[in-house]
Amino acid sequence: MVDDLLSNSDFETFASSAFTGWTEVGSPTTSAETTLMMHGSQSAKVVADSGAAGQLTQAPTTNIREVTSKTATFKCWVYATAADTARIRMDWDGTNFENSDYHSGRDQWELLSVTASVPSDATQVKAICEVVASGTAYFDASWMAVGPVYKYTVPTSIIGGPYYVTQQYSETDPDGPYYSLPSRAVPTTGRRLRIEGIGLLESADLGHGHGGTGGAPSLHGGGLCGPVVLQDAGW
Repeated sequence: MVDDLLSNSDFETFASSAFTGWTEVGSPTTSAETTLMMHGSQSAKVVADSGAAGQLTQAPTTNIREVTSKTATFKCWVYATAADTARIRMDWDGTNFENSDYHSGRDQWELLSVTASVPSDATQVKAICEVVASGTAYFDASWMAVGPVYKYTVPTSIIGGPYYVTQQYSETDPDGPYYSLPSRAVPTTGRRLRIEGIGLLESADLGHGHGGTGGAPSLHGGGLCGPVVLQDAGW
């Protein structure tokens, strides 16, 4: 995801009953939802306790003095079946917040958004996914940006290249289509990049079948012998 500061922003990593990189506030019950998602293989299901709002929060590591007065944007796909149940927020210092509108409750995915200038006295830029007390909602495919990020990690499975970089065309369709970036073009903040490069096949058994006559080559683990195109669509 271009310029995204959040880790596990797609909620694809759920381990030890928690979403990696996110902190639970208000004692919600969280789980990985694999039948209702906007992108990828799962979303975050959050069921708030009856006595308090339930939150998933994350404060990316930033030099707060460098981002003061810059524009911060936080977006997330949210699903709810009751109005005024779920929203997203940005927290500057624990007491001052910027809030999105609440989900309409129309039983569909909606892209919620909050954008604001980072206050001069901010001590953090924290993303919050919030569900009101006793409510249930789902969150997926989020991102937060405060200016450009100039470094991206190429997946370790790609050992040659990358040879092709394509970008998500529409913000409202994270699964595509994807198109090549024009020469010298700057990727669009909040869009996904698809990176294609070269990986390696497993070792090939080039024997000729039983008794050395006939038989097709077969693949076995334990070695490396040839190229294969791999791609990572989760950026």
